[in-house]
Amino acid sequence: MFLALPFRDHNPSRRVPYINYSLIALNIIVFTSHSGQEYLDSALVFALYPIEVINLNRFETLITSGFLHADLKHLFFNMLFLYLFGDNLEDRLGHFRYLGFYLLCMIGASLIHTFSCILFGGLYNPVIGASGAISGVVGGYFLLFPKAKIDFLIWIIIFFWVFPLSAWFALGVWIFLELWDVYTGSFMYNNVATFAHLGGFFCGLLLIFPLWIRLGGTKFWHETGGKPPNPEKTSDNRPIKVPIVRKR
Repeated sequence: MFLALPFRDHNPSRRVPYINYSLIALNIIVFTSHSGQEYLDSALVFALYPIEVINLNRFETLITSGFLHADLKHLFFNMLFLYLFGDNLEDRLGHFRYLGFYLLCMIGASLIHTFSCILFGGLYNPVIGASGAISGVVGGYFLLFPKAKIDFLIWIIIFFWVFPLSAWFALGVWIFLELWDVYTGSFMYNNVATFAHLGGFFCGLLLIFPLWIRLGGTKFWHETGGKPPNPEKTSDNRPIKVPIVRKR
């Protein structure tokens, strides 16, 4: 068994990220508001059906679908990424601009997924999840804070390590794997909306790019070290072995 999971950053916000916390809370509330078949029925009503958008119907599902999740695992990983990367972006953009940014990334990801279905099929398949919008948050974070430190938990069979990695490397590997899925065509055989991820990521890059230019572009990177304004100090970059706690 192998798992690489980001679980902590060293970049506390200067102010409380009210919008980011509210988005996380809203996703959790929606997921827990119903159970079983009742939740599934509601999810199918508010999911994104690409064919509906192509026919110029039900544009509201470009957003409603982004607050629904298939299961607890789907919700957990999406909210973990939003928690890790959203606060610093909200800190830089401000509360309401961040909310607008998040929703625009959600809409952009949904539209790009819809257009991909014209080319590769899946027009009648419902799509749910916040991954597209969160990919946009990741894209914005990638551009503004490429050298921010993210702690990754590496789990191989029974061994655990914690590695601090730079955001540009960790997120770069993730986007490479998404592009690789497209190149090999494997995205057509899994249950992941790869083009929503890619669409959200590049929407995030494009939306943040004007701000990055105004801040000075590469000069901004040199001035900040490619990190958020208030990074915590870390001891070193050596892997830390985590002891295994066994039940008795």
